[in-house]
Amino acid sequence: MTTLAILILGASSNEEEEEEEEEEEEEEEEEEEEEEEEEEEEEEEEEGKQEKQQEEEDHHHGGKQRCDAEEAVDLISRQDHLGSLSEGGVLRGETGLHHC
Repeated sequence: MTTLAILILGASSNEEEEEEEEEEEEEEEEEEEEEEEEEEEEEEEEEGKQEKQQEEEDHHHGGKQRCDAEEAVDLISRQDHLGSLSEGGVLRGETGLHHC
């Protein structure tokens, strides 16, 4: 082989190596992007779970407060009813408070 042919072959192999390196870099970048997207999706899912859990807790506590308020109204009604017994009212056999 002549020196010129060796140089041409060497140059073409360098181009192939550069192309392979570029392809590897692109693949790595794509993998990094996919990993970032997956992490973002996981974060969004976690945030969604936390929000849902908070809503459930808020709903439960809100329901508990409503229940407590209903029990207070029932208790007041019973006390009023018992007060009316001394004035000739009739007891209807109601016992205990409402439990939520």
